[in-house]
Amino acid sequence: MNLRQHLRTFISGIACLSLWGACLIPGTIEERPVTVGALTVDLDLLNPSSQEPILWHDRADGPITFSVEGAISLPEESNAFFLWWVNYSEENSTPNQFINPSFVFDPCGDLQINGQKNDLFTVTVIISDKQAILEPDFRNYPEGTATYAIDWNVGLVGQCP
Repeated sequence: MNLRQHLRTFISGIACLSLWGACLIPGTIEERPVTVGALTVDLDLLNPSSQEPILWHDRADGPITFSVEGAISLPEESNAFFLWWVNYSEENSTPNQFINPSFVFDPCGDLQINGQKNDLFTVTVIISDKQAILEPDFRNYPEGTATYAIDWNVGLVGQCP
């Protein structure tokens, strides 16, 4: 190899390392709150996080408390409304809980959802700035309502007694 080939190889190597190093050290990623109308939800303040599945082992783990308290922002004159479901579906249109920004769920206590035994659950909360229309099935809101839905995936990996 002559000097020119060594120099070209050296420069190519430096360029590749520079690009590779840039990928190894990513910039900070800011999770911004989600805003719908006047309703703002800061996903970083959900407890537990909805970003990762929750693996529930057995009754020793205790029930799981899901909370959006502290993650919701509305103008002072507004109120937040909450509807909680476990495995929301067309057949399961009645919420498991109303009003509260927190929901306690025991996978062993709720193994039978919609007449089926489950090992996987989805806990859903719909947050709104106006109350849902209760008839016919809690799926309707007054015009201009800001709503936001959050899902948590729960897997039962142990045994229930």
